[in-house]
Amino acid sequence: MTHKRLSNVDSVKQITVIEVKSIRGDGTEKDPVYQITEYFLPDGTRLARVMFNDNPEEIHQWEAES
Repeated sequence: MTHKRLSNVDSVKQITVIEVKSIRGDGTEKDPVYQITEYFLPDGTRLARVMFNDNPEEIHQWEAES
């Protein structure tokens, strides 16, 4: 008998996290602007840090429009 798996997900659990988004860099060629997203547990434990800097000009444009 062949078992067909419906998905690659082994487990799903809902947890409470705090998401913090910030902009870093001074906008120069040496130090371009980039976004950092960090995830923390309520007790302050950092779970992850994700940095995006593929197109710093879009971050500046987005900031200017807000």
